[in-house]
Amino acid sequence: MANHIFLTGPKRIGKSTAIRKALALLEQPAPLSLGGFLTYWDDTGEPSLYIADASGRTEPSLLAVRREAGMSLLPGVFDERGAALLQTTEKAHLILMDELGFLEQDSPRFQAAALACLEGDVPVLGVLREGDVPWHAPIKAHDSVTVYLVSQENRDALPSMIADALRRQIF
Repeated sequence: MANHIFLTGPKRIGKSTAIRKALALLEQPAPLSLGGFLTYWDDTGEPSLYIADASGRTEPSLLAVRREAGMSLLPGVFDERGAALLQTTEKAHLILMDELGFLEQDSPRFQAAALACLEGDVPVLGVLREGDVPWHAPIKAHDSVTVYLVSQENRDALPSMIADALRRQIF
Protein backbone atom coordinates (compact mmCIF):
# COMPACT_ATOMS: atom_id res chain seq x y z
CA MET A 1 0.00 0.00 0.00
CA ALA A 2 1.28 3.45 -0.93
CA ASN A 3 1.80 6.38 1.41
CA HIS A 4 -0.50 9.32 0.76
CA ILE A 5 -0.06 13.03 1.45
CA PHE A 6 -2.79 15.58 2.06
CA LEU A 7 -2.41 19.28 2.72
CA THR A 8 -4.79 21.38 4.77
CA GLY A 9 -4.81 24.94 6.01
CA PRO A 10 -6.55 28.28 5.71
CA LYS A 11 -8.02 29.44 2.41
CA ARG A 12 -5.49 30.97 0.02
CA ILE A 13 -2.47 29.91 2.11
CA GLY A 14 -0.88 28.08 -0.84
CA LYS A 15 -2.03 24.45 -0.65
CA SER A 16 -2.71 24.05 -4.37
CA THR A 17 0.38 26.10 -5.20
CA ALA A 18 2.49 23.73 -3.10
CA ILE A 19 1.02 20.80 -5.00
CA ARG A 20 1.70 22.40 -8.40
CA LYS A 21 5.31 23.11 -7.39
CA ALA A 22 5.77 19.55 -6.09
CA LEU A 23 4.40 18.16 -9.37
CA ALA A 24 6.82 20.35 -11.34
CA LEU A 25 9.71 18.95 -9.26
CA LEU A 26 8.50 15.38 -9.81
CA GLU A 27 8.31 15.87 -13.58
CA GLN A 28 12.06 16.59 -13.76
CA PRO A 29 13.33 13.01 -14.19
CA ALA A 30 10.43 11.90 -16.41
CA PRO A 31 6.86 12.94 -17.23
CA LEU A 32 4.26 11.89 -14.71
CA SER A 33 1.06 10.10 -15.55
CA LEU A 34 -1.59 11.69 -13.32
CA GLY A 35 -4.93 10.30 -12.28
CA GLY A 36 -7.63 11.93 -10.22
CA PHE A 37 -8.93 15.47 -10.43
CA LEU A 38 -8.48 19.10 -9.62
CA THR A 39 -11.12 21.75 -9.02
CA TYR A 40 -10.91 25.38 -10.03
CA TRP A 41 -12.98 28.55 -10.17
CA ASP A 42 -13.66 30.35 -13.41
CA ASP A 43 -14.66 33.93 -12.63
CA THR A 44 -14.75 35.20 -16.22
CA GLY A 45 -18.55 35.25 -16.15
CA GLU A 46 -20.84 33.96 -13.44
CA PRO A 47 -18.42 32.50 -10.84
CA SER A 48 -18.36 28.77 -11.63
CA LEU A 49 -16.59 25.82 -10.03
CA TYR A 50 -15.28 23.07 -12.33
CA ILE A 51 -13.85 19.59 -11.81
CA ALA A 52 -11.13 18.64 -14.27
CA ASP A 53 -9.28 15.46 -15.14
CA ALA A 54 -5.80 15.77 -13.57
CA SER A 55 -4.32 14.27 -16.74
CA GLY A 56 -5.96 16.91 -18.91
CA ARG A 57 -7.27 14.27 -21.33
CA THR A 58 -10.95 15.17 -20.99
CA GLU A 59 -12.97 18.38 -20.78
CA PRO A 60 -13.77 19.83 -17.35
CA SER A 61 -17.28 19.50 -15.92
CA LEU A 62 -19.26 22.25 -14.24
CA LEU A 63 -19.78 21.48 -10.54
CA ALA A 64 -21.38 24.57 -9.05
CA VAL A 65 -22.24 28.20 -9.59
CA ARG A 66 -21.87 30.88 -6.93
CA ARG A 67 -24.92 33.10 -6.67
CA GLU A 68 -26.06 35.80 -4.26
CA ALA A 69 -28.15 33.23 -2.41
CA GLY A 70 -25.12 30.92 -2.04
CA MET A 71 -23.55 28.01 -3.87
CA SER A 72 -25.71 26.12 -6.36
CA LEU A 73 -24.29 22.60 -6.73
CA LEU A 74 -25.17 20.59 -9.82
CA PRO A 75 -26.62 17.28 -8.60
CA GLY A 76 -24.76 14.07 -9.35
CA VAL A 77 -21.55 15.56 -10.78
CA PHE A 78 -19.33 14.36 -7.94
CA ASP A 79 -20.93 10.90 -7.87
CA GLU A 80 -20.74 10.50 -11.64
CA ARG A 81 -17.81 12.49 -13.03
CA GLY A 82 -15.74 12.76 -9.84
CA ALA A 83 -16.05 9.07 -8.96
CA ALA A 84 -15.18 8.08 -12.55
CA LEU A 85 -12.00 10.20 -12.45
CA LEU A 86 -10.93 8.41 -9.25
CA GLN A 87 -11.80 4.95 -10.56
CA THR A 88 -9.77 5.18 -13.78
CA THR A 89 -6.32 5.61 -12.28
CA GLU A 90 -4.75 2.19 -12.92
CA LYS A 91 -2.01 3.57 -15.21
CA ALA A 92 -1.28 6.64 -13.08
CA HIS A 93 1.96 7.26 -11.21
CA LEU A 94 0.12 9.58 -8.84
CA ILE A 95 -3.51 10.32 -7.99
CA LEU A 96 -4.35 13.98 -7.48
CA MET A 97 -7.30 15.06 -5.28
CA ASP A 98 -7.33 18.85 -5.24
CA GLU A 99 -9.55 19.57 -3.30
CA LEU A 100 -11.80 17.52 -1.05
CA GLY A 101 -14.32 19.61 0.84
CA PHE A 102 -17.85 19.93 2.13
CA LEU A 103 -19.51 19.98 -1.32
CA GLU A 104 -19.00 16.20 -1.57
CA GLN A 105 -20.83 15.57 1.72
CA ASP A 106 -23.89 14.13 -0.07
CA SER A 107 -21.94 12.19 -2.71
CA PRO A 108 -21.46 8.64 -1.35
CA ARG A 109 -20.07 7.16 -4.59
CA PHE A 110 -17.45 9.90 -4.79
CA GLN A 111 -16.51 9.45 -1.14
CA ALA A 112 -16.21 5.68 -1.59
CA ALA A 113 -14.00 6.16 -4.66
CA ALA A 114 -11.73 8.58 -2.77
CA LEU A 115 -11.40 6.19 0.16
CA ALA A 116 -10.75 3.23 -2.18
CA CYS A 117 -7.77 5.08 -3.65
CA LEU A 118 -6.18 5.06 -0.19
CA GLU A 119 -6.19 1.25 -0.24
CA GLY A 120 -4.27 1.06 -3.50
CA ASP A 121 -0.64 1.04 -4.52
CA VAL A 122 -0.70 4.42 -6.29
CA PRO A 123 0.22 7.35 -4.03
CA VAL A 124 -2.33 10.12 -3.53
CA LEU A 125 -1.52 13.83 -3.25
CA GLY A 126 -4.45 15.95 -2.20
CA VAL A 127 -5.96 18.86 -0.35
CA LEU A 128 -8.44 18.61 2.49
CA ARG A 129 -10.50 21.72 3.06
CA GLU A 130 -9.78 23.04 6.53
CA GLY A 131 -12.53 22.77 9.11
CA ASP A 132 -14.93 20.17 10.38
CA VAL A 133 -15.83 18.13 7.30
CA PRO A 134 -17.26 14.86 8.71
CA TRP A 135 -16.45 12.68 5.73
CA HIS A 136 -12.75 13.59 6.04
CA ALA A 137 -12.42 11.68 9.33
CA PRO A 138 -11.60 8.29 7.73
CA ILE A 139 -9.06 9.96 5.45
CA LYS A 140 -7.28 11.69 8.31
CA ALA A 141 -7.33 8.50 10.40
CA HIS A 142 -6.08 6.21 7.61
CA ASP A 143 -2.79 4.47 8.44
CA SER A 144 -1.15 5.41 5.15
CA VAL A 145 -2.13 9.11 5.19
CA THR A 146 0.03 11.99 6.37
CA VAL A 147 -1.68 15.38 6.70
CA TYR A 148 0.40 18.55 6.65
CA LEU A 149 -0.95 21.85 7.91
CA VAL A 150 0.24 24.51 5.45
CA SER A 151 1.37 27.79 6.99
CA GLN A 152 3.26 30.84 5.82
CA GLU A 153 6.29 29.45 7.64
CA ASN A 154 6.38 26.06 5.88
CA ARG A 155 4.69 26.60 2.50
CA ASP A 156 7.93 27.31 0.62
CA ALA A 157 9.63 24.15 1.94
CA LEU A 158 6.67 21.81 1.41
CA PRO A 159 6.99 21.27 -2.38
CA SER A 160 10.51 19.81 -2.07
CA MET A 161 9.54 17.72 0.93
CA ILE A 162 6.45 16.36 -0.87
CA ALA A 163 8.39 15.66 -4.08
CA ASP A 164 11.13 13.82 -2.17
CA ALA A 165 8.59 11.65 -0.32
CA LEU A 166 6.65 10.79 -3.46
CA ARG A 167 9.69 10.28 -5.69
CA ARG A 168 10.68 7.27 -3.61
CA GLN A 169 7.29 5.69 -4.34
CA ILE A 170 6.89 6.69 -7.97
CA PHE A 171 10.29 6.11 -9.52
